[in-house]
Amino acid sequence: MSNKYLQRLRDYVGGQRLTLSGEIIICSKQNTQLLQITANESKTVDKILNALQQQFPFLKLEKKTNVVEITVKLFAYKKFMADEQFLEHLRGALAAAVNSINESETLTARVTANGLLLNSNLQQKFIFLSKASMVEYKVTETISVTGLSEVTMHRLQVYSIAIVFTALIIYNLYVLYAYIPDHNPNKLLTKIVNI
Repeated sequence: MSNKYLQRLRDYVGGQRLTLSGEIIICSKQNTQLLQITANESKTVDKILNALQQQFPFLKLEKKTNVVEITVKLFAYKKFMADEQFLEHLRGALAAAVNSINESETLTARVTANGLLLNSNLQQKFIFLSKASMVEYKVTETISVTGLSEVTMHRLQVYSIAIVFTALIIYNLYVLYAYIPDHNPNKLLTKIVNI
């Protein structure tokens, strides 16, 4: 449980900012047929989505079931994260998801996504595409960032706030320690005498 909160804290202070929009489309292997999904296949899809959500908690996943297909929207807007190898990790997770769905006799899946990844010195535009069970990504544009990037400014703000709160806590502990008579907390409260 504490690892989950530590990871969220690392992501909040993280050295990269992600904007992503994409979808996983699950449909029948026969394109002319309506989507008929069994209970086991539905559980498999839900399990895959839960695994993706746990691995990438900053991504919003939205599942929509239509007559012909199931669409899972992937979305993140200016979300900070700490994963330096995010593109490769997302590629692996999406490939595992697509491969597991394509193992079904009746279902097939495909992925399309694009986005922007910004760190302290580079801005990268990327695209994800799938063919059969293979998912690949390509960085389509790389721009060097000069000066202070938004990621650096965000990290400076977070660290500044942490320093201020730490100083306030230390000051309050010092005041409590220095001004408690005999360091006995019971002497802080005056006794109410009945009149």
